[in-house]
Amino acid sequence: MAFLVAGLLLNTELRIVQIMAAASIFAYTIAAVLMFRDRRRIAGFLRRNE
Repeated sequence: MAFLVAGLLLNTELRIVQIMAAASIFAYTIAAVLMFRDRRRIAGFLRRNE
């Protein structure tokens, strides 16, 4: 019984770690896309102002 509970807890911890890893990868991807788009916009803005 204790082994089963420990297995369930370990499985839940692994799932939480997987969800956190997926969420951080998702957040980094969104941040990279936004930075890339902003960099193009900033470059265009600087080019217009010259």
